[in-house]
Amino acid sequence: MTPISVNQIGEWILAERARLGEGVLAFDADGTLWSGDVAEDFVHDAIREGWFRAETYDALSTELKKFGLAPAASATGCLAALFHAYEQGQYPSHLMCETIAWASAGYTEWEAQARATIALQRAGLLQRARAEMRAVMSVAATAKIDVYVVSASPTYVVRAGLEVAQFNVQGVIGVDAEQDAHGVFLPRPIRPIPHGPGKVSGLRAVAGSSPLLAAFGDNWLDAHLLRESALPVGVYPKQRLLDIASEIPGLRLLTPAQP
Repeated sequence: MTPISVNQIGEWILAERARLGEGVLAFDADGTLWSGDVAEDFVHDAIREGWFRAETYDALSTELKKFGLAPAASATGCLAALFHAYEQGQYPSHLMCETIAWASAGYTEWEAQARATIALQRAGLLQRARAEMRAVMSVAATAKIDVYVVSASPTYVVRAGLEVAQFNVQGVIGVDAEQDAHGVFLPRPIRPIPHGPGKVSGLRAVAGSSPLLAAFGDNWLDAHLLRESALPVGVYPKQRLLDIASEIPGLRLLTPAQP
């Protein structure tokens, strides 16, 4: 995998935009825009305060029973049990992504995002933001290139993360739950979700056929999005992305900024 610096990325993006006259950028969120996982930050913080409502209890209990696990006495307890099962490899990651999104049933999207903002401030997300990604976004902003964040975390959590980390983007494609007529979340996911190949279809649903000038990701679940781009960039890549690097033509490895 060939190393590439932030300056080289910026130069390439500007040259390709000038050549094509159009194009967008796409970023994964967790591990890419910042270190750590904002959905996990949110869940841990909200569990400590018993924030999840009874509206989710039946759906969470059903999820536990599907995997042979006993329901807890409360919605928060059930979510904690599912999250523990996920950490132990007993609950699939794509279902965990969905569950965190609809576990805010009973709250409006605004209420859920406000709660996530508090959690991410407590988790020090601003200090965890990647300086390299901030520099790339600055190039995009100057050149008026639209930037999209494509994440398997709940949309309301990602939006809170972008606010706390002080990133400005044109759109967020994340995991969502259905809402009632009053904008209150229901305990049902909206599918498909932007997980693996769903990241590409989710991006195309909002960005259309505009060329994907560059994409940035850290994990194997970003592989489809990276393959879609003219310049795929691995950002502090996890081993599972390194293991499949040869399957992503032209994949570059971001050179970390010097402290």
